[in-house]
Amino acid sequence: MRVTSPLAPEIQHLLTEAQTVDRLETLQIYDTDQERRSFDQYLSGQRPDPTPTGQAWAKLIHDSPARFRLVHAVTEPLSDYMRYRLTHTYPAAAAAGEEITILPIPRGTWPWPVRQQDFWLADTTLVAVEHSGAGRFEHADILTAGALVADARAVFSRAWRMAMPLADYMDRHNGVSAVAL
Repeated sequence: MRVTSPLAPEIQHLLTEAQTVDRLETLQIYDTDQERRSFDQYLSGQRPDPTPTGQAWAKLIHDSPARFRLVHAVTEPLSDYMRYRLTHTYPAAAAAGEEITILPIPRGTWPWPVRQQDFWLADTTLVAVEHSGAGRFEHADILTAGALVADARAVFSRAWRMAMPLADYMDRHNGVSAVAL
């Protein structure tokens, strides 16, 4: 089944009914209308306002009995957007209970076992997410084929083992040179 919104009811249902939600993110920028104002505030040195989507995500995590885990493969040096995400988006999700890890990758390289495509796993369902080259959401395919789910689970497990907890990454990079307000 193909959906054209990351907030589609079909995805929301999967996330609220799952026991485990694992996400792999590989893009270095996500172009969303919901984040644009907050990101612009960050770039101008202001404290970014929380985004409605970020607040809804944190509430979903907090209210759900599921275990939420994220691996974000980030290229270094970090882009402005990734610094924003690490310092102003992920802390709220982590405080709500999402286990966030970072897989640092030197620019121009990519670790072989990790594919460069975002996906979510909700128990035995794969949500393969497609973005444009500019990071804009295009669609997601909700798939239940055993082999596809097993392959994605193996990719996520390898990435999880290779990644480090968000707090360790932030300590290692002294807060990633964030705008401190």
